[in-house]
Amino acid sequence: MKEIYNRFDTRYAMLCRQPIRHFCYKLEILDWYEFPTEELTDLLIDEGSITINRSQGVRRSCSIVLANVNKESEPTQNSKFWYTRKFKLWSGMVDEADNTIYWFSQGVFLTTAVSSTADGRLEITGVDKFGLFTAEYGASVLEAEHRIKAGTKITTAIRDIIQMDMGNQCVCDPVEPLFDVSLYGEEVPYDISTSAGQYIGDILVELALCLGSDIYYDTDGRLNVHSGTTDTHYRQRGSQWVFEQNDINIVSFGSSAELGSAVNVVTVTGTDENDCHYYYTAENRDPTSPINVNAVGKRAGETIETSMGYSEQRCKEYAEYWLKEKSLIALSLSFECVFLPHLDVDKNITITDESTMEQKRYIITALTIPFGSIGSMSMSATNIVDLLHYNEI
Repeated sequence: MKEIYNRFDTRYAMLCRQPIRHFCYKLEILDWYEFPTEELTDLLIDEGSITINRSQGVRRSCSIVLANVNKESEPTQNSKFWYTRKFKLWSGMVDEADNTIYWFSQGVFLTTAVSSTADGRLEITGVDKFGLFTAEYGASVLEAEHRIKAGTKITTAIRDIIQMDMGNQCVCDPVEPLFDVSLYGEEVPYDISTSAGQYIGDILVELALCLGSDIYYDTDGRLNVHSGTTDTHYRQRGSQWVFEQNDINIVSFGSSAELGSAVNVVTVTGTDENDCHYYYTAENRDPTSPINVNAVGKRAGETIETSMGYSEQRCKEYAEYWLKEKSLIALSLSFECVFLPHLDVDKNITITDESTMEQKRYIITALTIPFGSIGSMSMSATNIVDLLHYNEI
């Protein structure tokens, strides 16, 4: 059987429009350096799911069930699901006309819990690799003060953190991270210290946020750090899928507005090494946004203080980043659709408004997808029109 990996083409798009589809799933066991050592696909039981949220740090978690044949996968040191191993999940769609499978990676995971039941089931929960640096996995509490010296390139600081020795002659993450080119010249302006008891993930998120950037692991288990402040990041790119009028993929549809969480004014403050104070207030005055100041009045969030607010420009970028994040939280729609394996959070889709026949683009903010079953997927998304044009503020 021919296999195609992580490719969207016209043939795959046609399969996604078919009324009857054949889905398939794959589970690979990886060593710590993420080389496949074994495939356990035949043992999957149809009860798994993957939850994905557009957030900083951990984005993916999963729950899968295997048939525990001959008790071969009991939770012991020699188990396939143990501290020194990882696993990768794949979802696919079969083109039965030419016997081809379109595979799409769904993440590289660490095992957070495993249990063996009396009826021969092995139940496993996992979290993406960022969990290694957080309470999700519980292995990265700092035992002593951690200091990042002034002048250190931020990209170097992040790379050094994820490649720290775990104490067993293995680095935390052996895979090279992916940075936006625009971030390579940025430096830590002065020494940053973190005390014992803090999680390493807190440092990674703070370094990224202070640059107005997103930090997360992608579907292939690679750390991504990319700028998230520009509206063109979403407005000028294409859609992963277009939901047409009366689309057979849509099962149910709804919308929601978290009115109490809506914020249209964000202030960020910080100091430099000479104790000079800086601040910037970002206001949503974009007339296309339904929660702009002129439409609903000022709704100010709490002032954010950051160690990286060492100039007005840095405070401005950080404030604009969080103002956009608050817009994404406040206004969203949710719907259930037939499983489309290629979709991911932080990507665009297009939906046809059946009342006006207007096509609107949305950014996916949350997904719950089946794994090992034929169930539908749940999705939350925000209209890109609601994102701010900063040149109009």
